[in-house]
Amino acid sequence: MSPIRNWPDAPASIERIRFSVMAPARCGITLGSLEYNDEVRSSISSCELAGRGSDMTSGSAIRDLHARLVRPPSHERLRAGLLGAAVVWLWVFASDLASGMPLRTATFLGRGVISLAAPGAPEWASVVAFTIVHCGLWTLVATLLLVAVHVARSTPQVLMFVIVVFILLQLAITALTMALSQGTLGVLAWRSVFVGNALGWAATLWYIIRWHPELRSEFAHSED
Repeated sequence: MSPIRNWPDAPASIERIRFSVMAPARCGITLGSLEYNDEVRSSISSCELAGRGSDMTSGSAIRDLHARLVRPPSHERLRAGLLGAAVVWLWVFASDLASGMPLRTATFLGRGVISLAAPGAPEWASVVAFTIVHCGLWTLVATLLLVAVHVARSTPQVLMFVIVVFILLQLAITALTMALSQGTLGVLAWRSVFVGNALGWAATLWYIIRWHPELRSEFAHSED
């Protein structure tokens, strides 16, 4: 029997300390890592009930942990998104530079964005507009991917949905590239937009898989 239970004068605070130490183990959480078991949601719910009986502060902390499992940290979202955006931007710049027309793609795409708010804006404004929208879109994509990764810890089947959406996005990018290749960009659209998009996805997915090695086992259970 636990020494705490044998000690009749043990204050309630000691019991709360014991619960705080044991709660991570009950929830199937490995401290100092990002590994969680397949039934983390039900485990956390059980621990939350135990926390209400022992200490409301512990129950609140477990609810916060439950939220973090679904909502990825902001620094993780920014790193994954900005990595993909930077790879695409640098590839587009290098591709335009190799063709003898620096920033042509960024200026062309940025002009389409800024023309709604400021028609006739200078080229540098078009490049800035393209860069801002470009980084924002990649950060949004990375955020959605990371949310799916966190949800997949308890529901691996969501990864199959992500794969379907990814395929549809690539088809949309292919159609957009075909449209751009018929216009001002010409063949440059395939080298700048299409290849750059592929490199950006590769960089973002590499980052996510690098920091979430549990995805391998989740993919294996995605069809269960």
